[in-house]
Amino acid sequence: KVFTMSNEKKAAPFCTQTILTRIHKVTGQSLGIERMVKSGRQVESILLQISAIKSALTGLAQELLTMHLEQNIKNVAENKDSSDEAIDNVAAAVQYFCRMK
Repeated sequence: KVFTMSNEKKAAPFCTQTILTRIHKVTGQSLGIERMVKSGRQVESILLQISAIKSALTGLAQELLTMHLEQNIKNVAENKDSSDEAIDNVAAAVQYFCRMK
């Protein structure tokens, strides 16, 4: 299976399993935090888990950005896109990535 990360110009296919694995990890960690709050765990423990989720989300974003970059390079090499188009696609993704804090 593949999914697409698209902009207005083109859609690029990505490996679904890698991304879904990372998403499931974040989902599990989020549910763990909910259980921790309900059971009255210490704030420090909850904050540690929030930090872990933040790291997992950063890893997910890095994976998506890497796949997007690879796909755009491949499209240029196979003459599916112009280099200007690929640069625009990657630059837009990098801008979104840089907005993450």
